[in-house]
Amino acid sequence: MRQTSCVCCSVALALCFSYCSQAAQFQFATLDETGTGFPDVLVIVKSLEGRGESFRALTDKNGAVSAHELSSGLYQIIATCPYGICQTTVREFIVANNPVELKMSLKVLPTTGNAFRVGRVERRHVEVRDGDGKRIAHAQILVRDALAENQKWYQTGLDGKTEIDLPPGTQTTVVAVHQGRIVSRAFQTDGSKLKNNLMLLQF
Repeated sequence: MRQTSCVCCSVALALCFSYCSQAAQFQFATLDETGTGFPDVLVIVKSLEGRGESFRALTDKNGAVSAHELSSGLYQIIATCPYGICQTTVREFIVANNPVELKMSLKVLPTTGNAFRVGRVERRHVEVRDGDGKRIAHAQILVRDALAENQKWYQTGLDGKTEIDLPPGTQTTVVAVHQGRIVSRAFQTDGSKLKNNLMLLQF
């Protein structure tokens, strides 16, 4: 009886592992500002759930990388030109059970020397709401700079709000994640204040 029980447990664990490790096909391409494929761009895909880097590759002559299988979860993709021809671009995305196909438009503009900081760190209030306008508690919020070199996680409280710190004089992206959905907003921090110092993110 005990042996049968152990076998059942093993089968259950195997099924659980199989379910949890479900993967979806991921396809990605980079485009220039005319919509033409951007070749020789370094693409780095990494997990934002502690699983490290998934893969990195150079885009081909059509601006594409070969398809990869990614496990379900939250990811970040970084596209950068090794020789500074294009502006480094970062984006977050979610993988579920369906295939994911992303295209990223890159500016032909080197970023070296474009970043600057003046003044003090700004503090903003962030409120996250669903499609019906109801506040979302315990939503995960990622705050990062344009190159994802500095990033920090926050979480909304029961009132759907939280406070975040923003480095001044830099391009900042705020990403909210909730129940397999994602919404983001990118802006330049320049010391100007939003109405009531509040930023609203709505799914």
